[in-house]
Amino acid sequence: MSVGVLTASVTRGKPGGDTMHFRRLVRLGEHMGIPIFVYSLKPNGTLETYAWNASGGGFTEIQMKQLPRVLYNRIPTRRLEQTDWVTSFKTRFSREGRILTNPNFLYKDELARIWSRAPELSANVPVSLVSPTVEEALLAFREYPVWYLKPAHGKAGMGIKRLQCGAHSIGITHQEKGRTRISELRDELMVRAFWRSLPARFVLQREANTLTIDGCRVDVRMLMHRDLQDGFTRSGAGVRIGPRDGITTHVPNGGRLAALDKTLNELYGRRSEEVNARIEKVVQSAARALELGCGGIWCELSFDLGLAPEGTPILFEANAKPMKFDETKIETEGKMRLLRTLQHIAES
Repeated sequence: MSVGVLTASVTRGKPGGDTMHFRRLVRLGEHMGIPIFVYSLKPNGTLETYAWNASGGGFTEIQMKQLPRVLYNRIPTRRLEQTDWVTSFKTRFSREGRILTNPNFLYKDELARIWSRAPELSANVPVSLVSPTVEEALLAFREYPVWYLKPAHGKAGMGIKRLQCGAHSIGITHQEKGRTRISELRDELMVRAFWRSLPARFVLQREANTLTIDGCRVDVRMLMHRDLQDGFTRSGAGVRIGPRDGITTHVPNGGRLAALDKTLNELYGRRSEEVNARIEKVVQSAARALELGCGGIWCELSFDLGLAPEGTPILFEANAKPMKFDETKIETEGKMRLLRTLQHIAES
């Protein structure tokens, strides 16, 4: 039974999306005996089918094969996913009884609402205000001095700003490609003007007390996949260490890789195994809460977390369409779990 990868493109004759990712799935599928085809939605209402052409070194359009019952959603952008023609295709697939796994992108404001309503995560979620007015923000700044401003639709740390609130001004730290710069809002008029420039949807998140290494932020990035019992299983986890005085740890933003076991041992010593188990428990709870809050079937999720001094995992965000993990073992194990799960759903 074949597995379908769903993507979209406005260009005729091109599948669109991350074709290198699709190629890796095809190769693993061949090894596992699972045929994989790519289906590309088009604005004119057509659906193009692609197969990997090893001799040509790319994906080649082929005659439409029977659309699989289960489709793995890798539509590449939020903009495409929200178009009327993509929405129309999704409605059609639902009517036909097809399953679209990971049905849409996640948004940071949506996650903040869902996780804040989950009592089992009360100790693991930073205080977050969803798209607060400037008056609400000014009140929050009086109560606590350091906040992170995160666009709801951002990815890989893009657009995140750190706000340091003093008695007479607010310092804003921006980070791009590993470099930081600081600007300043010197009075309330400047704060109000800055607030008007923000996107319609964003999250103002209070800084959590998390550990650092040599003054650099430390985040755990964990990849989870749905298992054959409809739970979530860890496929792997790594650590991202940000640049000194940086505000994010993402590798495109200047972060670097580290091994989870080594990092936990450095931070917690004999308690490292206990903290590792706590991380997995929290992530499993976060995945279940996400699935309940968003609806649909989710087969693949990645999570970014910080670690408090006493070992409490702090949830920062989740990704419905994870980027490639730089750790080859984690990436390969994750994709194998993904394909087994998709095949299991298709056969059930």
